[in-house]
Amino acid sequence: MAKLRHYMTYSVLATVAGVPVGSLAGGLLVSLYAIVIRPWAVLEAILLGLMVSMVAAIIGILPALVYGASIDALLSRRGLANYLSSAAIGVVPGLLALVFAAGWTWFVMFFGACVAIATHRIAKHRLSNLDSHLAQFDRADVAS
Repeated sequence: MAKLRHYMTYSVLATVAGVPVGSLAGGLLVSLYAIVIRPWAVLEAILLGLMVSMVAAIIGILPALVYGASIDALLSRRGLANYLSSAAIGVVPGLLALVFAAGWTWFVMFFGACVAIATHRIAKHRLSNLDSHLAQFDRADVAS
């Protein structure tokens, strides 16, 4: 079984890529919602989505790296990481935001879930092949 540090490395790298991708996906959804509300203001809706996604990425990078990557690495090591568990990991900080700023809770939960799902999608292939790659390197060490 691979060591937790290997899973942590893959999770951190996936998180670094997943934060901007998930934030952009969330921003796109915010833009689509704004277009539905005000169909005559498409450019403003797109700019709103981009702005919100940039703010979400800036605010969310630290919690995603510290909290999200660690929990994802633990779940991946145990074989429990999936889209549902990743979404749950992303929603929990929003629940904690209830204590500090109840008005922002839905945004934090929404963007947390978007980032967590994007991160899981990016890491899925790499983490599934981690054990086989490490086993290959272990056999090379034994042979030499």
